Amino acid sequence: MKKESKINEVEVYKAYIKTKGTKGYSVVKLCKQLGIPRPTLYSIINRVEKGDEIQLQRCLNKTRYDCLWIHRYQRRFFVIIDKRGVEYSELLCSLIWEMKCDGFGVREIARRLSKDVSTVSYHLRKYKY
Repeated sequence: MKKESKINEVEVYKAYIKTKGTKGYSVVKLCKQLGIPRPTLYSIINRVEKGDEIQLQRCLNKTRYDCLWIHRYQRRFFVIIDKRGVEYSELLCSLIWEMKCDGFGVREIARRLSKDVSTVSYHLRKYKY
């Protein structure tokens, strides 16, 4: 049923575009022709032109962590991935802490860094930046 409504929205928008530049043709006439109320027409036009804001926000929230990982943390992680030593340990701890401050969960941090959950928890407790 959702596919029908999307096809319907596209058809409504096509009809709107066809009549948009026509002289003497108003939105009221278009609404009567399509059999929909004017607020519905405006909401369809808004949704088609600007995107479905609710779905877009959900998508952005879902992929936010992927974007943060790729653009903020991944390169730094590749530098310290197999290194040992005090300076690398401090870099790892700061990386874990920054990820935690950005909203990553402990399990998500452990998964991204290929570490054990207990290791990540230990670093968060020990090094309270």
